[in-house]
Amino acid sequence: KSPSKPNERQEYFKMSVKEFLEKGSSEQRSLNKRKREQGKSEQGRLTKKRIEQLKTSVLPKSQAYLNKKDQFQR
Repeated sequence: KSPSKPNERQEYFKMSVKEFLEKGSSEQRSLNKRKREQGKSEQGRLTKKRIEQLKTSVLPKSQAYLNKKDQFQR
């Protein structure tokens, strides 16, 4: 029951909360982006773009990001 222990725990808790929030916000952002893209594609040209999206969603994040960037430049 030394005074350093709860302090350490608190520090770790703060850190993990920060990490969680950062992860959550980025997760939410990508989710919103996907929703928006889905909405766009459902209004018009669904097939090809949707298939590409499904492909990118399976790949690891960096690859998906690059593919999306590539899509926007086209």
